[in-house]
Order: sequence, then structure tokens, then C-alpha cells
Amino acid sequence: MSRFYLRLKAGALRQVYKLLITLSLRWGPSTLRPSFTCTIPTTVAKEKGTIDLVFFTPEGYPNKPTRSSGYPLLVNFHGGGFCIGDPREDAIWTAAAARQTNAVVVSVGYRLAPEYPFPIGLEDCVDALTYLGANAKEFALDAKRTAISGFSAGGNFSFSVPLRFQSAPPEAQDKVDLRGIVSFYPVLDYTLKHEDRLASNIRPETELPKMLPDLFDASYAYPAEGFNFMSPYVSPGLAPDDMIRKLPDDIVIYPAEWDGLRAEAEHFRDRLVKNFPEKRLHFRVIEGTSHGWDKASNRLADKREEVYNEGCKHLRRIFYDDEAPLTLSDGGS
Repeated sequence: MSRFYLRLKAGALRQVYKLLITLSLRWGPSTLRPSFTCTIPTTVAKEKGTIDLVFFTPEGYPNKPTRSSGYPLLVNFHGGGFCIGDPREDAIWTAAAARQTNAVVVSVGYRLAPEYPFPIGLEDCVDALTYLGANAKEFALDAKRTAISGFSAGGNFSFSVPLRFQSAPPEAQDKVDLRGIVSFYPVLDYTLKHEDRLASNIRPETELPKMLPDLFDASYAYPAEGFNFMSPYVSPGLAPDDMIRKLPDDIVIYPAEWDGLRAEAEHFRDRLVKNFPEKRLHFRVIEGTSHGWDKASNRLADKREEVYNEGCKHLRRIFYDDEAPLTLSDGGS
């Protein structure tokens, strides 16, 4: 596909997606609306531009919590195949996390492919993390209590951003302590193609139409010729042991049962259990769900609430040093 054609298709999808998000926020509960948005300049990527940081804040903000240097920070990365999506689309999750953990949640509006292929979106997310660490005092943050969450492509970033942040300037790393990751149906192995994932899905009819992953892959992995699909910043599940060892100690992964991404998440789980027993891992396959299940329908609203509440429980432990053990679960599958 030509870049022009990719831009046309991605642009059309984005307009529809943005309209749906805008309407859902306009007619939905006011608690789901962002508190404010901050726009920052990029510094890491060669292609200069700006990034929107969308803030969801807890009750009482910006007054600092009692007996605390600031609010814990959760940085969230939305999904959309690196090509579509909106930092407001995870509002049910980000609002719940802000409310239940008394943390400031920042959803990152990273730049999208095909206009901005790899590594620009990834580097925008590193920029956001660096900026929040450097400006923690301005936003009443305790960046030494930082966690990351993400969905799908954003789930990829929930691992690849900490990996990439390992090579950030020391002064940037010194200001941020990444304590945990909460990742929903993440993309972990980009060497796998749509056909591989289709074959691994126990309910292949639930997979996204082939045109979408084809669009996403052609847009993000550009130019395809010579592209390193095994890069740890593209396929974080394949990162070398020395890089995985430096990931946060607390890792929470929620794959969907009927999803072609489930198998690569399980392979990553097995690797973590075997090679990194010091990591506190919670792995739970969400039964009876497909990719993007928590966004698709109110039919699963009760399940979404239960899973989000569990995710927030893990975040509270991560932020406030509750040493309750995490568990492995196959979701009964």
C-alpha cells in the first residue's frame, strides 16, 4: 500500500473514532471527562512536534496528600494499532485508577502512524515520561512512585517504553522510579503475523478483520524492507534478559481469552516465571472476551468493572508498598 493510501484510510478511521469518543464523553458521566490537558514539545524523536498529556486527577487535587511528597503517577498508553486511537478512550480505566488509587493519571497522546511510523510514537511516550519526572513538583507528583498501563498497542508501549527509558539520560532516569506495569491484551511479539495469531486464537472468528492489522502493520513498521521486527522496542517480549531484568518488579498482564495476542502473552509469562522469579507477576486470562472487549460493549460492563477494580488493587499495592502476593491465573482455560 502506498503511504498516501495508508494516510487516507487511517485518517478516515481516526475521524470516526474521534467522533465516537467525543460523543461518549459528552453524553457519559462527568467523572469520565479529563481534568485538564497539557501540550508539550517533543525532544527525543528527530521529527519535532507536540504531544498532548491528558490528566485525570483524584478528588482534592492539586492539594498534596497528607504525609506525602506528592501523588503517585500512572502513565497510560491507549491502543489503536499505533495508527488510530485517542488518549481519552481509556477514560473508564483512567478515571477509576485516579479515584481508587488517589493517583494522578496521565494518558499520552503520542503521534500516530503512518504519518509518524516507528519509533516516533514510542519516543513520544518516553518524552512524556521524562517530562513528567522533570516537572513532578509543578503537577504535585511523586514520580518515585510511577506505574505504567496500556491497552493493545499501548500494552506494547507499557513494556517497550520502560525498555527504551533504560537508555534515557541518567538525569531523566534519576527523577522517575518505575514501580509497576499493568498491561491489557498487549502486543509483545511483532515477528508474528496476522495468520499466526489467527491460528493461535481458539475462537478465530473473533479476530479483527484482516484489513485492520494489515493497515496497522504497514503504517507502523515502515519501511518494511529491512525493518527489525525483533527489536526490543518493537517486540518487547523478545527483549534480551538483561533488559527484561531491569523492568519494574511488579508486572500485571490481562490477556483476552479469544485473542490472537494471548499466545504471545503466555509465552512471555512462561519466560518471566522461568528466568525472572524475583518479579512479582500477576497473569490472568479474562475468560469469554476478545480483543478490546472492555471498549466494545456495555454487555461486559460488570466484567470490566471487576477487572479494572482488580487492576486498581494491584496499583494500590505498587504505590503504597503493600506486599500482598500476586498470582498466576489461566482464567480457567
